[in-house]
Amino acid sequence: MKAHGTVHKYGDNVDTDVIIPARYL
Repeated sequence: MKAHGTVHKYGDNVDTDVIIPARYL
């Protein structure tokens, strides 16, 4: 799942956390 890779990559950015739903986590 590329989504997981993106989450880890942009994990430092809080803005991305808000954009990506908690469902991915």
